[in-house]
Formats: sequence, C-alpha cells, structure tokens
Amino acid sequence: MEQLPPKWMDRLLNWFCKPELVEEITGDLRELYFERLELQSKTIAQARYIWDILRFFRRSNIRFFQTQSYSQNSISMVKNYLTIAFRNLKKHPLNTVTNLLGLTIAVAYGIRAYAYYQWINKVDQFHDQKELVHMVTYFSEKEGNTFQYGNPPLPLAQTLEQNLPEIESSCRIAEDNIVVKHHNNVFYERIRYVDPSYLDMLSFPLKWGSKAALNDPSSVIISEEISEKYFGENNPVGVSVEFIFSPTFKRTFEIAGVAAEFPSASTMHFNFLLHFDNLQQIKPEFRSGNWEQMLNGTLVRVSESADIRLLEDQMEPYRKTYNAIDKDHQISRFRLEPIRTAYWEDIQDEFALTFLIDGPFKILGTIALFLLILSCFNYTNIAIFTATKRLKEIGLRKSLGAGRRMIISQFLIENIFVASITIFMGYVLAVGYVIPDFEKGIGMDLGLHLLDWKTLGFLVAILLLITILSGIYPAYYVSRYQAATIFRSGTTRSKNNTFTKVFLSIQLILAAAAITFSTMTVENANYIRGRSWGYDQQLVSYLPIPDSRQFETVKTALSKVSGVVSVSGSAHHLGKQHQEVTVEVLEQPMGVNLYEVDDQYIATLGLQVKTGRAFLDQASDLHTVLVNETFVKGLNLDDPVGATVLMDEEKYRIIGVLHDFHSYYFETPVAPAVLRLMSDGPYGYLSIKGEKERSEVIYEAMQAQWAVAFPDIPFQGEHQGDVWGSLYWSRIEGSLGFFHQISFICMLLVALGLYGLITLNVGGRIKEFSIRKVLGAEMRNVSRTIIRPYLGLFIIAMVIAIPLSYLFVDAALGVIWTYHVPMNFTGIILATSLLTMVLLIVVLAQVSRVMKSNPVDGLRVE
Repeated sequence: MEQLPPKWMDRLLNWFCKPELVEEITGDLRELYFERLELQSKTIAQARYIWDILRFFRRSNIRFFQTQSYSQNSISMVKNYLTIAFRNLKKHPLNTVTNLLGLTIAVAYGIRAYAYYQWINKVDQFHDQKELVHMVTYFSEKEGNTFQYGNPPLPLAQTLEQNLPEIESSCRIAEDNIVVKHHNNVFYERIRYVDPSYLDMLSFPLKWGSKAALNDPSSVIISEEISEKYFGENNPVGVSVEFIFSPTFKRTFEIAGVAAEFPSASTMHFNFLLHFDNLQQIKPEFRSGNWEQMLNGTLVRVSESADIRLLEDQMEPYRKTYNAIDKDHQISRFRLEPIRTAYWEDIQDEFALTFLIDGPFKILGTIALFLLILSCFNYTNIAIFTATKRLKEIGLRKSLGAGRRMIISQFLIENIFVASITIFMGYVLAVGYVIPDFEKGIGMDLGLHLLDWKTLGFLVAILLLITILSGIYPAYYVSRYQAATIFRSGTTRSKNNTFTKVFLSIQLILAAAAITFSTMTVENANYIRGRSWGYDQQLVSYLPIPDSRQFETVKTALSKVSGVVSVSGSAHHLGKQHQEVTVEVLEQPMGVNLYEVDDQYIATLGLQVKTGRAFLDQASDLHTVLVNETFVKGLNLDDPVGATVLMDEEKYRIIGVLHDFHSYYFETPVAPAVLRLMSDGPYGYLSIKGEKERSEVIYEAMQAQWAVAFPDIPFQGEHQGDVWGSLYWSRIEGSLGFFHQISFICMLLVALGLYGLITLNVGGRIKEFSIRKVLGAEMRNVSRTIIRPYLGLFIIAMVIAIPLSYLFVDAALGVIWTYHVPMNFTGIILATSLLTMVLLIVVLAQVSRVMKSNPVDGLRVE
C-alpha cells in the first residue's frame, strides 16, 4: 500500500493557498516527500512534509491577500469604471436627470424620516437622572378598555416617600391657568405647582438665579421664553409680578430664577414654577390626605439598587386605599415609568407635553420606503435601457477575458457612483427644504447634523440599499450576454423584459392608490369643513366667567344688546369643559361627559332634540336629564325617555334624547353625554346666540362688558366656531398639502418609469421603425406599434389597481379619521385619467422622436 502524505495538510494547503499555486506546490512537495520516504522513515518524511507546507504560509501565497501589483491594478480598474460611469452620465443627460431626480427625492424623504427618528430618540435623554426618576402611573378600565394614566392621587407621592425606603424623593405636580400681570403686560399663563425636588430630579439649568429659591413659597422661577416675553433681554431676578388666581385672590411673587433655553426634545419643560404649598392655600381640595383629588403628575426618584417591579407590588395597599374611596374610578395596578422612555408610552397625562411618536414615524418611514422602491424601479428600468446601448463594450470586455463577476462588479461600482451623487443631492434637498418644511409644521427643530456618526452611518446604509435595490438586476441582466451573441447582427438590443414590465405594473398600482388617497383626502377635508357640529356654532359666542358673582350683571347687560336672541349660563361648555362621571341605568354602569347647564342652554346652542323634550324650567326639571344618541346606543335602550339614571347617588329621569353633537375635534369620537340642570350657580360660562348680521356688534358688546366686570383680566371670549382653535384647521390644510406633494411625486416617478420602459422598447427597435418609415408608415401606424405592448399592461395594472385602491383607501380613511366622507370612485376615476394622460404623453413623445429621426441613421451599421 502506497504511503501517502497527510491528507489533512493537503486540505490546509487548499484552504489558505491561492488556487493558481496549489497544483504546482502540491506536485513539488509530493515528489520531495516520496524521495525522503525512500531514504528516511515515514514519520520523518511526514514531519518534513508538514513543515514544508507551513513554510508556504506566507502573505504572497495566501489567497486572502492580494499582491501589491494586483491591488494597484484593482485601484486602476475602479478608476476606469468611475470614468466610464461619469462619461455615460454625460452621454445620456435625459436619463441621468430622470435617474438622479427620482432617487434624490426618495433619499430626501428618507433622511427626513431618519431625522425624526433620531430626534424622538433624544427626547428627555438630557436629564442626568433619567434612569432613576420615574413617573407614577396607573391602569384603569374605561368602557371595557384599559388605559394608562399619569395623574395619580394627591397623597400618593409623600406616602411612597415616607413608607418605601427605596424611594429617595418625590415631587407632586399640578397645573392651572391664571392671569399674570407686570405693569401693562397682562396675559393668561399656564403655571406649574411643584415640590422643590422638581429641579433636582430634572436637568433644567438656570440662566439666572438659584434653583434653591424654589423652596421659598413667595418666589417663582420662569423660563427664558417667558423672561423675554415680559422683560426682553434684561435679567428679571428680583422683580415682582402679580398673579391673579381669581378676581378675589391676588398675590405678588418675586422672580428668583430664569431657566436656560430648554432642549427642543423635552416633554416636561415649563413656563412658571411655584412651590406646591401655594396651591394648597388657594384650593383647599388639594390639602394633604385627600385621596379623591388627582394631580397632573407625580415623579419619584428611586435608589440605584431599587427593584422597580418589587416597588410596584409594594404599592398595592395604596391602590386598595384609593379604590375604597372612589367606587366609580377603580385602579387595577400602579406602574413606575422611567422618564427616559415614558414619552413612548400611551400615557393619559396632563403635565408632560404629549407627542405622537409612533404614528408619524411609521407614516414617514412608510412613505420614504415607498418612494425609494418606486425610484429604484425607475432606475432599474432606465439602467437596463442604458446598459443595452453598451453591449458591444461588454462584449469587448468579455472577449478580453472579463468574467461575469467582473462585469457585475463594474456595474455595481458605477451604481455606487451614481448613488453617491443622489445621496449628496438628497441631503442638500432634505436640509434645504424637506426637513425645514416638516419642522415648520410640527414646530420643532429636529437638529440633524451631517458630522454625527449615526447620520453618516444612515447615509452609508441608504447608499448600499440603493445600490442593491437598483443595481443588482441591471448588472445581472447585462452580464448574462455572451460575447458571440452580442456581436451577432441584430441581437444588440432587448425588445422585451419581463421584470421591467412587472416593475412598471407595480408602480402603476401604487401610484393609482396614492392619487386615489390624495383625492379622497381633499374630499374629506371639504367634508370636515362642512360637517355639522350638531348645533349652531356659527351663531353662538361664549364668555368664560372668572367671578360668578358678576354673572347676572353681565348676562342682563348682554341680553339688552340689539341682535341678541338668547343668553344662557352653564358650569361647563361645549368645546371647553365637561366633567367625567359614572352613571348607572338598569344596573348598567357607563362613563359619560356631564354638562351642567341652565334651562336656556339647549335653545341658545341650537342643540336638536330627537325624541322627548328639552328642559322647561329649573323648578320642574331639576331632577331630569337629557342624553345624546351615543348614550342610548351604548346602553342599548329601546325606550330611553322615562328611564331612570343613577348619578351621584341621586336618581334622574331622562326626558329627552339629543342628536349627537361634537364637543371637541372631529378626530375625537362622540362620547356619551348627559346634560343636567343647575339649581343655581356658580356659573362658569355665558353663551350668547345672536343674529348673524349683528355678530360683530355683539362681540364688541361682550368686550365692553368684560372690561367693566373684569378690568384686570384679559378678554377671553370667542365665537363658538373658533373654539377648537386655528391649529386644528391649519393641520387639516397642512395634511392636504402633504398628500398632494406625495401624490405629485408618485405621478412623477411613474412618468419616469414609463419613459424608461418605452424608451427601452423603442431604442431596441430603431431599425424596425426605420424600415417602416422607408416603406411609408405614418404617425398613426408608428403610434399603434409603440403603444400596443403597453396598452395591455396598463389595462391589466388598472384592473388590479381599481379594487385594491378602493379597499386600501376605504380602510385608510377609517383608520386615520373617526368621521370621514363615504368612499366613492371619484379618486379612482381621477387616478386612472391622470395615469392614462401620462401614458399618452410619454408615447407621443416617443412617436415624435421616431417620426423626426432619419431612417438612414437607423439603418446604418453601427
């Protein structure tokens, strides 16, 4: 039996050695091995064989390292590829523009999505103790759904600090709207009552003053924005300002500190900070130990070794304490949310600025990916067209020894070059227009910086993604041609390509859906503008009443104004305030919005009675209520009039059902509502219904009466039609512009895709069209020949797009808007018409090109 050298060493050599050297080295070493075997023992021969192979483990022999000469050749080759890519861009300017335009737009919108993502990941991350400070929240069930709330009971903060050693400190937070006055500057302001630990837990450094001043109940700390509003650039520390908590309670505070400008990514900044003790003096219901009183928020700082889950379990006794007091609003469990991640949670809190984090990010990311896919489809189509004009170049390279891998590498390197240009242009477009426009809409600075390593990493990732999505198929498509096939006459062009037609079909379907959605968005905006609020909001104005003692005086005076139809008072008012209570009908509990009104409120607001009757007078209807349709549907009441409602341990009889009315934005579902008569004050609002042509006169009379009754308080009256604020309507207008923009971009990308595919087809049939022209073909014949392959494709795409667009947009309307226009075919008809027009324009452009061309040039041998 022949004594062979160790096979495992042969395998080692095959693994590390360059393939072109393995055969020669193996032959020489084996010949040397058998010579040694005749003169020496097998063990020595094998040992020396192993040693010889190990000696070949040198850089020049290892397959994983390239020689310097090869590296230099590679660099020269890459330079050559880039030079060719640049020349091709210059040679085909129209293709270059269409490619770069689509990808640039997609990159810009992708950068916007990334900028928003990196911004929301910075929210509240600047606080030094973000890992230790937690927001106290709880879970409670409402109408069968469980919600997380951030307004725990008043005594909980101090109770936890006293009884749980792991909680080092706590901070109670409450807010209120009051009047702040300094000389002639008088404004309604949002102030925040906090414990002194607020500025210890949260990293809000002061520009002037000391945070220790918060320990003094007679001092106030303000934001830099408020300082500039009242005092300009001057340092206001030591200046006194007057706080008007009510017409009968005013107090002077000294400014002891000014907070530095807040980071844009902050949810807990403030305008005014007052010691919490002031609230307890102003409002007795906030006295310590009142478990029925809820705060706007509570923060606790835990020790580094604290077990959060164990702390939550230890809060169980306080849950039972609260539930024993408030039977209608039961807490299922407490939870401690770290402030570094609390903004991601859907917490119903009232002191931290709430951001819609998840929804906008998903929308922006989806749109960016949507545009990127469409633009990459376009790039692929046009890249194939451009590449087929370079088949002779490819054939020549293959004839000189270039393999398929090298051809693919060439096209990918060229694609990286083009993608790099689009990354640069996309970044310029993003920071120059797309992001500033978005920042203007949300009122935030996203703070995108190019030199941030994460931003650079994202741009590199986009570069690779574009290269892969748009470059792989064209490179594969071109590399599969054989040199002999390329140089054979009549095979230098591709007339049809299945993948490009599939890409175009997908583009047509997506574009149809986008245009349909945009059209329905416009229709829905018009629908929202014209949708009934359920009452006569255009004929009504209202006044909040700071001092109920002045109510009758103001009411009497306004009742005498010419053009006033009716005046009424209420403790709550539609669009401004209500009280959430739990009622019971036939032993069925339900959470409702309670409005306490007088007997003229229904007529003044123009609320419509569906069944039963409205209030007659306070004497006869004191223990009766009106309910809305949603209330009746929620309890499945067949005959609601006459039913008994248990509320506040008292029984009320339903005397009428009102048609549903919108108290708040249309995005807010109509809630079950109960209207109850007030026996007598305190009235918080005065509602005035007047003749339309006298509305401005009535409004001026309201201002005049306010100045007499409340001279120290800024006027707060409004037309009822403005109660939702201009921001709501501007947001609707902004959404129209946003979706119009996306629709236009989709149209543009589809036009580019059609251009690329049809140009590919026409470019591959130049000789055919030249022969047709020589034989006398007219424009009609050429047009029919060009459009025929795509007419069927277009029809099939539209047949698929119409039902898909209908179903998609119908579902989207229901998800985005609570109340929306019924789905119809207007958007689909418009989308189909626009896409048909685009197809015809592109075809006519190609027909014009063919008809203007010289058939001699088309028949000339290249």
